[in-house]
Amino acid sequence: MTLRHVLTMTTGLDWLEDVPYDDPRSDSSLMEATDDWVQYVIDKPMAQQPGTKFNYSSGATELLAYIFKKETGQDIDAYGEKYLFAPLGIRHHWKRTYLGVVDTEGGLYLNGADLAKIGYLYLNDGVWDGKRLISDEWVRQSLNPAVDTGWQGLRYG
Repeated sequence: MTLRHVLTMTTGLDWLEDVPYDDPRSDSSLMEATDDWVQYVIDKPMAQQPGTKFNYSSGATELLAYIFKKETGQDIDAYGEKYLFAPLGIRHHWKRTYLGVVDTEGGLYLNGADLAKIGYLYLNDGVWDGKRLISDEWVRQSLNPAVDTGWQGLRYG
């Protein structure tokens, strides 16, 4: 499994999330019921070869925060505050897991106006108030549909 597989939700992990959250089979809710969310994801068996099938996974997004911290030594919330939220004037709150890992699977709280600032940043190819915050290449890559979701012709970028 590569970082690209995690980013494109093609990890190959045996993950069930397309059921209601309160369904006892929901891996998202089962993960949140554990103390160590990342370990829950890592312990999941493989269902198919990575890169072969789209399967949305909140666990993959949580794994990204863990990988980010492990590889950079930086907390993704602090990094986001310094390089994205503060320059955009965004007030935010990011929940954390029991072990203090940023809840990147659904724990970011923004108001509508602040979320719109991120959209405006993308509309301007990563430039805010005359200053480049994200590369135009990243904007292009992140908006480029990378994989067929298998659902109504939708693609995931």
